[in-house]
Amino acid sequence: MGPIEAIKTSFAKSFQVTGRSVRSEFNWFLAFILVGLIASEILQAQIWGWTFKGGSTSRIITYVFILLVSLPLLTLSVRRMQDTGIHILFLFVPAILLYSSLYIFLPLSREYGALVEPDSLPGG
Repeated sequence: MGPIEAIKTSFAKSFQVTGRSVRSEFNWFLAFILVGLIASEILQAQIWGWTFKGGSTSRIITYVFILLVSLPLLTLSVRRMQDTGIHILFLFVPAILLYSSLYIFLPLSREYGALVEPDSLPGG
């Protein structure tokens, strides 16, 4: 499956979670998303300016692009996982790991930050 056909198929099957999807379709769609994100950041930098600390001053184009590709990516991921024989609940493993690590490490980092603030040090 070629890149244009893979992108068209992914968008055409945006609401179809049953069935199969080939590896090339998944890979080409991920490449499309990567190129689209880079292009949207460059476009935003050209329109609204660029700062080195915060990136472009507005991210509206990137957010719209992410909204447009999120549902096709989710359904394509489900179809690809069914094709490989992996249960679709494994899609949630990265989210569970992220939220659990935030739940564990964020409170610890706040406590550590309060301990090493310059105002809390003696003589500071």
